[in-house]
Amino acid sequence: FLLRDDHEQVWMLMHTYLRALREKGGDAHAEFLALLFQLSFTQLGRPYTVPAPLRTSVRAQCLRDLAELGLLYLPGGDSDPWTLYISAHILRLTRRQERSLPPPGSPEESTYVIVESNFRI
Repeated sequence: FLLRDDHEQVWMLMHTYLRALREKGGDAHAEFLALLFQLSFTQLGRPYTVPAPLRTSVRAQCLRDLAELGLLYLPGGDSDPWTLYISAHILRLTRRQERSLPPPGSPEESTYVIVESNFRI
């Protein structure tokens, strides 16, 4: 686990966390996924406050768990889990990593294969 890159480690943690939420039963895993996708639209280094209609005990626990994993920072601690700062790791979960492409016409340009999201070539 520790020899894998950061991105893969975070995905493994999230997969295990989701599996644990699913085994608990209820809609906890769906609420966590919704929260994760909402967090992906935030900006790094800016405070984010969870809106009042979205505040549930499940989301509060998920935020505390993410803070324990180091994926976000709760300045108010456990007493106020609704104001938080995002780490770069959580943003990389839902955002595509940008890679530099070779300039057009270069020999390396023809070596790329584009794979669609449904894994067709």
